[in-house]
Amino acid sequence: MIFRYVAFFLLAVWIFAPLFAQPVEDRTTLKSERPVSFVSAISGLFLRQSPGTDAPTIRLLKYATPLEVLKRKEPFERVGDKEGQWLLVKTEDVTGWVFGAYVTHAIPASPIRHWNASHTMYFVVTSKAPGGDCASAYNYDQPCWISAFDSRGNVMRPYQGAHSGSVGSAGWEKDEIELFTYGVDGGGGGSSNTLWSPVTGQEHEIFHSYFIPNRNKDGETTSVLFEICFKEKCHFIEQFEKTHTCDVWQGQTEKRVRKLQTFRYKRKCDLTLADHRPQLNVDDAVYFIVDSELQRQ
Repeated sequence: MIFRYVAFFLLAVWIFAPLFAQPVEDRTTLKSERPVSFVSAISGLFLRQSPGTDAPTIRLLKYATPLEVLKRKEPFERVGDKEGQWLLVKTEDVTGWVFGAYVTHAIPASPIRHWNASHTMYFVVTSKAPGGDCASAYNYDQPCWISAFDSRGNVMRPYQGAHSGSVGSAGWEKDEIELFTYGVDGGGGGSSNTLWSPVTGQEHEIFHSYFIPNRNKDGETTSVLFEICFKEKCHFIEQFEKTHTCDVWQGQTEKRVRKLQTFRYKRKCDLTLADHRPQLNVDDAVYFIVDSELQRQ
């Protein structure tokens, strides 16, 4: 009888041990002057010689591989059920093209320990399941969390910010962690980019963005207002779906001051932040807002 139980135990260990043997990798993950992105596809992402699914493959990039985005190819394309741009990226030793729908600007959830420059602290990004897009405001099923540890592996503190929803990170800036926090509800939503100290628990904002639907007395959405602020300099667009127009504004937090231009659009009029500069995309025509001028790229 004892032999039977021992044999059963050894068989169970042999079968299930690979499921629990998650390799732990150590990286020094520092916020860089040029934004870094990451492979978000669990099965990996093909690096190709040119943009297109029929282009020759250079190699398969692993999940969570860091990438430096050098160029974006317009317009957006659809591959399978995903829509995105082809990106010219650089890894540690090679340059090539990847499909941007499988790239995220937040570190994906994984067992990787992300160390600061002095190797006195590290953080880990966790999720309910691998592959949760920590850079998505709609990541309800697999939200991401950040936990910080000292060099001996002792828990310092989890991130507990003012925003509910998923939390992502781009890495360390000295002894602070750059964070992205997200939240969406029926009245709007938004995100913020902050620096958080796991030593003191203090947090201060770098930039934020939000959207608010404006409704009439019958509850119908008449327009949607988008705001992006970087170091207290704010830009807005207000989209009017019925007329397919969007107004571009400058101002301060929650305050529009100067109207720059009105655009007519067919499919989209989006305001984003690229390399710390406000970027407007009107039907794949891209403009950077420099001072009070819109410069087409």
